[in-house]
Formats: sequence, structure tokens, C-alpha cells
Amino acid sequence: MTIVRSVDNSSFRVERPPQENRIRLLAEVLLTHPIVAGRAIIAELLGRTTFRLNGRKFHIGPGRPRYVLPIYSDVSRHLAAIRSQIDPTTVSSILDCGAHIGTFSVLAHRIFNAAKIVAIEANPTNYDVCVKNTIGLPIDVRHVAIGAREGTTAFYLRPNEFDQGGTMNPAYSTDEQIPVDVHTTTFRALIDELKHVDVAKVDIEGAELDVLSELCDLSTRIKLLDLELHYMNNNVMRASSDLALIDSVFETVRQDLYTDGLERYWVSLLLRSRR
Repeated sequence: MTIVRSVDNSSFRVERPPQENRIRLLAEVLLTHPIVAGRAIIAELLGRTTFRLNGRKFHIGPGRPRYVLPIYSDVSRHLAAIRSQIDPTTVSSILDCGAHIGTFSVLAHRIFNAAKIVAIEANPTNYDVCVKNTIGLPIDVRHVAIGAREGTTAFYLRPNEFDQGGTMNPAYSTDEQIPVDVHTTTFRALIDELKHVDVAKVDIEGAELDVLSELCDLSTRIKLLDLELHYMNNNVMRASSDLALIDSVFETVRQDLYTDGLERYWVSLLLRSRR
């Protein structure tokens, strides 16, 4: 999906991009991260559920090792972009929303080793794996979802997806979904607790659309925001108004656009506060 803006940024047009090429992504990982890729592939061939990552035993969880490779490559690319925008020695707090099995948090700790990291993960299986992967590191892993208010809500597991993900927005998937109850917290509560956030990563599978306004209201307390917006065919046109809201408080450092070639779209943004 290409977001085409008018000269004065007052209007937008959405165009569909080509389907993501999984073979190309795998080849990219093999070329750019050959050691990690080799270890993951060997782990799969031997039927293991762990491999070595940054000198630590890294648990993969219910997924297969080769599926960690695109995630590892994507996280590495995002962290490289973040590092280019901020001095690692000045980073004292990182918020990882949608922590999955801890890949971003573990790799972020290697770069920003003086930072306190709070990792938020709603999927109970991924949360358990994330806890294992962050033992001994200054990473506070919490089993909670991000929502518009604090309380309890339904979280929909998607057991057939390769990354064993899930969402609070059941309309964001046509796969089999299993509802489970999870506690929710808000961005405001988290940022009030941390006082300020140097780096926030938000990848919460469609739930970000329900809390985007609150996130933008908090832009003065977030130095850098790595944000992923998720859309289905039936709501992709709201990207225009969402991006207009984001543009009012954030400067876009990087923008990437993806689709699964079927019905889902991703807008990946690296943002810096304008205020």
C-alpha cells in the first residue's frame, strides 16, 4: 500500500503494493545475518526449540526456528534505524509493546545496555517464552494488553499463524481465533509510571488503532516511536486520517508499507516528536 500525499498534506490516496516476497526475505536474512540464520536452521533440522542468540540460549516457543529469521531481520533493521536517530548512551527507558517472544527487547538491551526495558505481551504462550528469553536481563516483562482503559478484555489467539500471535481486534484476522481474558493497561498509565520514554516500539496487531489518539496526546513524553499500523481491506482508507493525526505531532523519520497480498496491510513508521 502506498500512501500518496498531496502537496499540502491535506489529502491521501492508498495504492496496493506488490505482495511481500518471503523467499527474498529469507535470502536477505541468510546474507545479512548468516550466523544467526545458520543456528536457527540447524536447530530446526535437529528438532530443537532453542538456539544461541547473542551468547544466550534463545527459546523459540511453539513456532519453528526458520520463522524466527524474518522476525530477527525485521527487528534488526528497525533497531538500526532507531540507533541512527539517538545516542545509545542517552537512552534510559524503552517500552516494548507487543514484545512477542522478546526478540526486540533482547537485541535492544545489547545496544542500549543502560536502559530499563518494559516489555508488554498479551499472548500467554508468548509471554512465558519472553520471560525465559529475558532471565537475568534488566527487562520487566508483563502479561498485559494495551487498551483504551484498564480492566479485562478478550484477547484473540491465532494458533494457526506461524508466529503464534493474537489481537484484541478480532476483525483483523480471518484465521481461527480463540478468545482468552487478559488484563489491560493504557499507554498513559505506563508512561506515567516511567515518567518519560526514550524509545517506544508499538506492534499490537490492530489494537493500536483504538488507542492512537491517546498515543499522540503523549507525544511530548516519547522521544522516538517505532509504530506499526495494521489494516484490513474494509478499513484501510482510515489510514488517511490516522496519518494526518500522526503528522500533527510527530515527524516521520522512516515509512515502510507492506501487504500479505490478500487482505491485510501494514504501515511501519519511525517517528520523532514535533513538540
